[in-house]
Order: sequence, then C-alpha cells, then structure tokens
Amino acid sequence: MTARAHRTTHATSGTTSIEDYRKAMLNILEDFSEEKGRLEETQRATLNILEDFAAEKALLEDTQRAMLNLLDDFGMEREKTEAVDAANRELEAFAY
Repeated sequence: MTARAHRTTHATSGTTSIEDYRKAMLNILEDFSEEKGRLEETQRATLNILEDFAAEKALLEDTQRAMLNLLDDFGMEREKTEAVDAANRELEAFAY
C-alpha cells in the first residue's frame, strides 16, 4: 500500500494512533526513497547521453578537419596539374 492510500484509509476511519502515524511516515519515506532512486537513474542516463553526445561531437569535428585537409590537398593537386598542363602547352608551342 502506498503512503497516499495508507493516509486515506486512516482519514476515513476516524482513529489514528502513534503506530498508524509511524507506519504512514515509513510509507512516505519508502515512496521518497523510490523516487530518489528513479531520479538518480535519470541523472545517470542523462550524463551518459551527454557523454555520448560529446564523443560524437568530437568525432564529427575530427571528420570535418580531415575533410578540409582533403579539400586543401585536392586544391593543391589541381593547381599543380594546371601548372604542368600550362608548361606542357608552352613546350608544345615552342616545339612547333
């Protein structure tokens, strides 16, 4: 029986004793303890989610840096290719 149901039973009977109050208080404390346990579980789950999010964010940032490096490398290679093509055109023109 929950503390709430326990209190309702005694309120309607009209008689309460010290033992009834003690039982009611123990029920309330038990309910509070259960709620505290659920709150702690929720806090742990929230912390785990935040840790996972931080790890995923760091992985995403690493991936973005790697992509930017690849784009930079690609740009440099393209510039080199264009320079080689220009040099080849000049050699061909000179050869004729």
